[in-house]
Amino acid sequence: ANTFSTHRKLTEPFERSYKKDLLPYINEMKTGLTENNFPAAVHAYRLLTKKCNGCHVDLDVDKEVIDWSDEQRGDEN
Repeated sequence: ANTFSTHRKLTEPFERSYKKDLLPYINEMKTGLTENNFPAAVHAYRLLTKKCNGCHVDLDVDKEVIDWSDEQRGDEN
């Protein structure tokens, strides 16, 4: 949020979007890892990557966040 402050299609500073839309999932990941609850951390990570990619689609950002926890990726993990 500090290095990416604006985007041409955002109606508010990116920091607000970050705090509202991404930080809750980041905090859930941290909590899951701190409590050794890896399924909860992975679940939050997957939701975070979906949230990122959904926003990228909405804002025409040509970048996909890869969900490295995806079991379908095979040997790429």
